Order: sequence, then structure tokens, then C-alpha cells
Amino acid sequence: MLPNDETARGWNFELILPTPVPARFVRYEVTPRHILAIFEVQVLDSIKHEPYDLKIALP
Repeated sequence: MLPNDETARGWNFELILPTPVPARFVRYEVTPRHILAIFEVQVLDSIKHEPYDLKIALP
């Protein structure tokens, strides 16, 4: 279970390149030293780290 600390984060590994690279396709090559399970892979054009606010208001 994920903690409810209002950060909305999972266990992600971000590989951010030093300079943007234009690409149409992305190929992943992984050479694990141990057992590896990849469940989801994303390629994003940008990443912004901003505080997460639930903004819950009573009626």
C-alpha cells in the first residue's frame, strides 16, 4: 500500500537526459544483474515536480 501523505508518488525511477532529444521511437535495453520486473514504462516530454494538494472543502 502507498502512504497517504498527499504527495501522490509511486516508486518511480526517472532517467532525465542532460539535453532534450527529438525522437519518434524509444527503445529500452536493460541488462539486469538480478531478476527484473517492469510493469509500466513512460516516455514524457517534460517533468514538473509541484506540491500536491487535495483541495478538500466542506460543503
